[in-house]
Amino acid sequence: LTYHQQDDNVTLQRIVSNVTTTVTTNNANAVFTTPVIRAQILGQGSNLVPSGGTVTFVDANNIATVYGTAPIDGSGFATLSSIPPLNVGSYNIKALFNSTDGNFNSDATGAQSNTLNQTITRASTTTSLSSNPAVWNFNQDITFTATVTTGVPVTPTGSVRFIRVGPNTVLGTVP
Repeated sequence: LTYHQQDDNVTLQRIVSNVTTTVTTNNANAVFTTPVIRAQILGQGSNLVPSGGTVTFVDANNIATVYGTAPIDGSGFATLSSIPPLNVGSYNIKALFNSTDGNFNSDATGAQSNTLNQTITRASTTTSLSSNPAVWNFNQDITFTATVTTGVPVTPTGSVRFIRVGPNTVLGTVP
């Protein structure tokens, strides 16, 4: 708001600030899990933060693909930590500022962030094998159990192939 006085006339003029939107991640090369993506909104030249609004996180190549929306906190940050799990691959993400504070212009160029490149890589797995009974005799039925684990909170999918070592012989494959 600016104030101008000339003689007895007072003019009040409201100045709407353009913004700068910056998007970052806590892990640019995340292992098959959900990264935390964060955007910061600042008024240009003033370092003021909007008192309201949201940030929509979208695919930079197709803004119709929305990863999620988060409110702007009192420090000017919007944090998206619960986006749907991203498959293995590379993603270009933008943050779009949606103002509910009339002092900040969400239609300006700065309301769209830089493009963040987020890479999701495969999770490593560990497979352990057990048998029941642990010691067996010739012609006795044996149950083999393979347990596949990862270091991330994701249930592995796929199949396990049981192979006899010696002459490599496939004993079976199970989902």
